[in-house]
Amino acid sequence: MKYTEQELLDIWESMGNKNIFIRNAIDPPFTKRSFEKCESLKDIYDFLNTSTWCLGQAFYFQNLCLISQMNGGDEWLVIKDDKIIDSFSFDIIIRKEMFFQLMEKLLAR
Repeated sequence: MKYTEQELLDIWESMGNKNIFIRNAIDPPFTKRSFEKCESLKDIYDFLNTSTWCLGQAFYFQNLCLISQMNGGDEWLVIKDDKIIDSFSFDIIIRKEMFFQLMEKLLAR
């Protein structure tokens, strides 16, 4: 099923609020404002590779979403459409230069 961007944001917010870690985000709280739209996989790569993020910070590209499950850490809930894919630590994926390959596979699923 193909969802609109607004439908996906609603789904992802709901899924994040059901996650035991993400729903405890307080500074800032996890809301729709936590989501940052990315225009490319490179945007997500740059965000992940250049900073640490607060609990509940979310990035999305097309129908793929990453939500931080650890304040200042590297544990991300990965969701495609309305399905949780897994939790990933991207630091090692980036260091092994596997980020773009992995993300393109997830988008192609």
